[in-house]
Amino acid sequence: MRNPAKMLILLLIPLLTVLVSISANATNTSLYAIKINVTDFSFASSTYFTGIYKQFNTSASSTNIILMTSMNILKETGDEVNQVWSKILIDGNQILEEKLRTVATIGEEGATGTKPINFTVTSGMHNLTIQFKRTGTGSININDIDLLLGQLRTTDNGIVRGQISSLSGNSSSTNYVSTVNWTINKTNTSAVYIVTKQTIQSNRTNRTQYPNNQTTANNINMSSNILLYHFNNNSAASENESTFADFSRNGNTGSCTGTNCPTLTTGIFNKSYDFDGSNDYITIPNTADINLGTHTQRTIEAWFKVKDKTKLTKQVIYEEGGAWRGLNIYIYDNKLYVGGWNEPSGESNWQGTWLSTTNIKNNRWHHVVLTLNGTSTITPNAIKGYLDGSEFGSGQGSQLWSHSGDIQIGRNGNTKFHDGDDNSVGDYFNGTIDEVAIYNRVLTEKEIQARTNLITNKASFYFENTNNSNKSPIWERYLSDPEDTGSASGIWLAGNVSKGKTKFTLKTKNSNNAKTSVSQTILNFDLINNKSAIINNFQTSDPQTNITNNRNYTAGIHKITSATHTIKNGTGMYISMTITFSSETGNQTPKFFINSSQVPKAQCYSKKERYLSSNSDVGNAFIYTVCEGLTKGNTYTFNLYTEVPTGETLQVVDESFNGFEVTNFSIKEGLLPPIPDEITDPANNTYKTGQKNITWRSFTDPNGDTVTYNVTLRHTNLNIIAIINGSTTNTYAPINYNNYNEGTYLIMVEGCDSGGLCSNSTTTFTIDHTAPNITLETPTDNYSTTANKINITFNCSGNDNTHLKNLSLYITDANNQNFSFSRTTGIDSTSGNATWELELTKGTYTWNCKGTDLAGNSNFSRNNRSLTIKAPTTSRSSGGGGGDGRYFAQLQEKQEATDYKIKVKKDTWATFSFTGTMSIKDILLTAKETLYYPKITVKMTEITPKTIIWEKVYQYNKVQTENFDDTQIKEATIRFKIPKTWMQNNKVQPKDIILKRLEKEWTELPTKFTDFDGENYNFKADSPGLSYFAITAKKQVKTKAENNRKPNKQNTNRINREQGITGREYTKRDLVLFPTQKKKNNKIGTYIMLTILSAIAGIACVKFMTRKKRKK
Repeated sequence: MRNPAKMLILLLIPLLTVLVSISANATNTSLYAIKINVTDFSFASSTYFTGIYKQFNTSASSTNIILMTSMNILKETGDEVNQVWSKILIDGNQILEEKLRTVATIGEEGATGTKPINFTVTSGMHNLTIQFKRTGTGSININDIDLLLGQLRTTDNGIVRGQISSLSGNSSSTNYVSTVNWTINKTNTSAVYIVTKQTIQSNRTNRTQYPNNQTTANNINMSSNILLYHFNNNSAASENESTFADFSRNGNTGSCTGTNCPTLTTGIFNKSYDFDGSNDYITIPNTADINLGTHTQRTIEAWFKVKDKTKLTKQVIYEEGGAWRGLNIYIYDNKLYVGGWNEPSGESNWQGTWLSTTNIKNNRWHHVVLTLNGTSTITPNAIKGYLDGSEFGSGQGSQLWSHSGDIQIGRNGNTKFHDGDDNSVGDYFNGTIDEVAIYNRVLTEKEIQARTNLITNKASFYFENTNNSNKSPIWERYLSDPEDTGSASGIWLAGNVSKGKTKFTLKTKNSNNAKTSVSQTILNFDLINNKSAIINNFQTSDPQTNITNNRNYTAGIHKITSATHTIKNGTGMYISMTITFSSETGNQTPKFFINSSQVPKAQCYSKKERYLSSNSDVGNAFIYTVCEGLTKGNTYTFNLYTEVPTGETLQVVDESFNGFEVTNFSIKEGLLPPIPDEITDPANNTYKTGQKNITWRSFTDPNGDTVTYNVTLRHTNLNIIAIINGSTTNTYAPINYNNYNEGTYLIMVEGCDSGGLCSNSTTTFTIDHTAPNITLETPTDNYSTTANKINITFNCSGNDNTHLKNLSLYITDANNQNFSFSRTTGIDSTSGNATWELELTKGTYTWNCKGTDLAGNSNFSRNNRSLTIKAPTTSRSSGGGGGDGRYFAQLQEKQEATDYKIKVKKDTWATFSFTGTMSIKDILLTAKETLYYPKITVKMTEITPKTIIWEKVYQYNKVQTENFDDTQIKEATIRFKIPKTWMQNNKVQPKDIILKRLEKEWTELPTKFTDFDGENYNFKADSPGLSYFAITAKKQVKTKAENNRKPNKQNTNRINREQGITGREYTKRDLVLFPTQKKKNNKIGTYIMLTILSAIAGIACVKFMTRKKRKK
């Protein structure tokens, strides 16, 4: 019988062999990788400077290295759009240069990073340098920097298969289709880590313009369309360079004249027109469709591309109406405005609502919409503004009554802005306008978004393993227009990828019928080495978000997903995520962060942010980080969170959250040069002349050294012309530009620390010594006319060898004294002209124009011109009175007056004087701060928000200010007059006069009678601000004794004291103006007295005659 023990051993040998084989296949390992800590920094340099410098060590003779970066980019300062670029060097050799992100508005922040990089190095110490620069001006902040350096080598000296591919493709489908494909060849079945950085652009070559004749096509409903300009210069529709056909079939043809016509150019749909910002505009005729008659509903839309949104002159895209009623769309000081108003109190008394947004970019197409849904009274949310498909504001409003006047595209003819009336001509738009449409109905938000969607595209992506049809989570990128270029990152840890060849594909679809071009770098590597040792890993995602479902998060911090992992081999965990999201509540900046429940924040934390500009915007953020200091055998939970701002709702489309085990390798810090900052003067692309200072912001030295600067003037090819200052620790250096010829130059400021590490900042500018040439056009010299008051149109032109900045009108007062600044119009071209309309009263004036270029050179026309306004010989009307005590002068001329000042210094009294029939003669004020170009307009009006009905009212005046407001007024005194005739007719005494001001309610102001000039009684009153004023008289209730009191000397003296009138003045004038009432029986009393006296005289006479007879 055989030995049972031997038999058992023989039976167990195959089983043990299998177990040993399984144990060998289940060996765990980890990848060498390290997170390089980098401090946040800011810079302002248009040339590359070193922002990150590290040294790392490898021991193998040849090591395959991977480098992945992610960071936030924040725009801190500057008005221009910035492109932020990065360059990566290994041992001084460039291996990558890439645009990271475009940021347009201050405060805009978004996550980005470089493409994944794969390179090979030999053993020893190596230098990693990352440099940064930005285009434009302003400061850029780089923060929350994740820099991951990995070796495709494991801790057991194994090698990991890795592959990097640069691929590109196109998709024109609204369904998912394969865009790019690649194949890997594996020796073992394992998970594969895949990461891509994409550059995406949509080319809407088949964009379709709005349908004609109030029809519907391509989801665009044109019903109730009353005006439609395609701006294509379509000869078949009788269009030419000065005629613009109305394709709504309503015949509202637009026109322009000569040099005032815009220039045909490429449009958002086909062609469009470029407006030069100097004198280009299009006029639309008055029509019952638009402005003649009452309209309760209105929509105005236009596509535009502005060249410089920062200009401090209004840039009008569209306006209709005038100072009393109207609508307009314009750009001013970085903001887009839409507004409406209907002021007359007999109508709705809507003083106006203006809505604004800063979400516009220079040289980018935008879609603006103004909607009005009003009634005969003011109602909330009647007016709304939309930009690029999203509402940016709403406010109160009413319907519009008939408002004949200019309807213009590209300039203001007579309108009201958010900061007051503007009765001048100008405010030209500088940029391109296309597809202007007007409707007598309110477009819905869905209809507006359908129009925006004609040029936008949302591109969606996912990876797929074609062998087993496994799919990654999706990621998306929103492209706002054909000129928008976006980037996105897709990350996937694909499990159970079989050995041998496997084909992967990137699938893409579009939200619209667009052609999307994708250029991408794809890195993939196995999570198993050549020894079959496994790199432990996890891949997870929120099950509620996928290719068909999204999830909303309200304000606060929310956990999106998490993973629990036990460390098998390694000192840390490489963690990555990518997430796609959008806003449900307009613009916002959500945050995303990774942490671990068991590890301090210092060892395991990374955060990224992404600004969303609107509900349409779709964001993509990604994180690469390493959670360090982990212990083998311990279990950790890794979390992905989002933080949604207060009042916002975030929609998460999908996400991928994954990780694998790593072990640190050695790395050390390298010394960095100073971080350069911006040259502030001369700013980039500016013009200079004369003696000035070159100024710059201090460079920051990471090593704490003092920075010494070397300032040089150079040709644009960087050849040195002159050393301005060879060594200074100041942040300025004097220069006399007059010592150098006109032309384009470059200033370089180089900053060096004590160790000799240097960086530099540069700026390009133009030296210009030539002043503009100025020509006075109209009115002609010695012009004369007859009127009490008249509007005079002034026009002058100018040209400059480089760039004309503006034209200004200077004019004396009516006494031909005090020659001073009046109006300025921006030109922003080598040549142009400006027109101003001023209301002038009788007198003699001298005027001239001054032109200023961008260098500051200025010049007047060689000779002044004069004009005279003579008063007409007409009889004077005394006005009315009686009734309810109201008095309004009936005049054929305009019942308003304006006064301007160049500057009112702080705490200094200034007098603004007004001529004409307005009761207000002067306004004296002192300001809390210096005022520049303050303007006050006084209008005589019957129209007020609230009418006074319990007192006599002589006159209502509306006082409007420009370039300052009540918060800047320290003290103000109103001086006004009332005619003697009105006082007499209404039986009013000076002590009864009260000036009232309307704020929320009418309030009495302390009013004082000052003097009487023979025709008018003059008064003054102090007021805390300027608005509506009413000149009123108290109704007097007299006692019986007062009615019977005689006008004796004592009464006269008392009245004198009350009224402030002295001596004979009261007796001669006011006893006639204000007669005391006499008794009704005065004549009877006189007759009785005379009868008595006659009787007495008769009796005395009889007695006298009797005595005389007795003597005889």
